Amino acid sequence: MKKVGIIMIVTLLAISGIMAAMAYTTADVTSNASLIVRSTDMALLRFDNYGADMERNYTTGITDGEMWFDFTQGTGKNGFQPNSVYTYVNLFRIINNQPNANIQVTAETDLPYLWLWDREGNVLIENGASTGNTSPGNTYYTVEFRIPSGAPMNWQPQGSYIVFHSVSIPKTAVN
Repeated sequence: MKKVGIIMIVTLLAISGIMAAMAYTTADVTSNASLIVRSTDMALLRFDNYGADMERNYTTGITDGEMWFDFTQGTGKNGFQPNSVYTYVNLFRIINNQPNANIQVTAETDLPYLWLWDREGNVLIENGASTGNTSPGNTYYTVEFRIPSGAPMNWQPQGSYIVFHSVSIPKTAVN
């Protein structure tokens, strides 16, 4: 009986050690800082962009109705650094393809540190939160990342989104 008790204790210790070893894992994930803007109704709205600009450290393009940005081009894929500001002036525009309507655009995101405003100065996103302000569309938008001093080194906006909402307002003889 004494041997059975000792064998049981040794077995439980061995199983506990194996379970502890299985629970201890680490992962180093390296990912590009990228962002995609997806057009869900290309007939009514369209995105336009400037393309590649290696001096401003981003590349942008439109593929299959999605506008994407890779903010790490030319930076050695290092990500954003704490206590820094990265501004991309007039990075893209939203174009209204409706001849008989005006649009009002709002935006939301899950990206912290992000600011977004139009050429007229309407701030749509402030530090990652939607402001509820509207933009008239048919204008260029500036994207800015304000990385605080307490942010992790090499922070990257990965797997995130910006959603633009647009409301059509029929044109009348008055407007």
